[in-house]
Amino acid sequence: MSEKLTGYKGFNEKMQCLGFQYKIGETYKHGDTLRLCNSGFHFCENPLDVLRYYGPATSKYATVEGEGVSEEKSNDSKRVSSQLTIKEDLSLSALIGLGIKFCLSKATDKVSGTSSHAATSGDSSPAATSGDSSPAATSGTYSPAATSGTSSHAATSGTSSHAATSGYSSPAATSGDSSPAATSGDSSPAATSGDYSPAATSGTSSHAATSGEDSIAAAVGRGAKAKASLGSWIVLAEYNPVSCEVRTVKTAKVDGEKIKADTFYRLEGGEFVIEEGGL
Repeated sequence: MSEKLTGYKGFNEKMQCLGFQYKIGETYKHGDTLRLCNSGFHFCENPLDVLRYYGPATSKYATVEGEGVSEEKSNDSKRVSSQLTIKEDLSLSALIGLGIKFCLSKATDKVSGTSSHAATSGDSSPAATSGDSSPAATSGTYSPAATSGTSSHAATSGTSSHAATSGYSSPAATSGDSSPAATSGDSSPAATSGDYSPAATSGTSSHAATSGEDSIAAAVGRGAKAKASLGSWIVLAEYNPVSCEVRTVKTAKVDGEKIKADTFYRLEGGEFVIEEGGL
C-alpha cells in the first residue's frame, strides 16, 4: 500500500458514483478488502482517463486524495484506495488542462503503440495517437488532437483546436472557442464548452453536448442524445429498430420553451423527447 496519492474522479450530475453519494470536502473510508474495479474507492492518476468512465457531456469532476492505495493497476491509470478525500471540484476545462500536463510528463516520441501518450502545449501543434487506451491532448491555439484506438480520448483547451476520436468508448472534449469535438465510435461522447464549438457523434449510444453560445450538438447514431445551451441547436436521428434504417433526422433550436436548455433530448416517433435522467 502506498501512503498518499493525488488523483481525479468523475461522478454523475448528482455527485454520485455507482450509487454512492459523494460531497466536496468529505473523506470516505472502506473497511473491506481492496480489489481493483470491484471493491474500494476508485480514481485515476491521469485526469483524461476519468473521461472513459464519466463522459464529458454528463458528468462532474473533482481532485481527490487517496490513502492506502493498492498496488493493483489496469490498462489505464485507474487505482483503488481504502480512504478517499474529495478535495475540490473541477470544470471540464480544468480537467483537460491537468490532463495535458499529465500527458506532457509521460509523452514519448512513439505514439502508435498501446497506452501511449501524445501531448503538446504550443500553438499550431497537433497531437495524434493510434493505439488503444492512448490519449492525445493539446493546449495551444490551432492545435488539434486525434485518436483512432479503442478507449482513447482526445482533448484540447486552446481556441480553434478540434478534438476527434474514431475508436469505441473514446470521448472527445474541447474547452476553447471555435473548437469542435467529434467522435465516430460507439459509446463515445463529444462535448464542448467554448462558444461557436459544435459537438458531433455518429456512433451508437453516444451523446453530444455543448455549453457555449451559438453552438450545435449533433448526435446521429442509434440510441443517441443531445443537449445544448439556450440559443444553440440540437440535431438528432431516429432509426427503425428492426432494419436500422434512418427514419428521420430533425433539427431544433434551443428556445427555452419547446426545447429546454441544457437538457438531453432523443427522437421518438419523430418528436423531440426529454431523455429520462438527462437533466
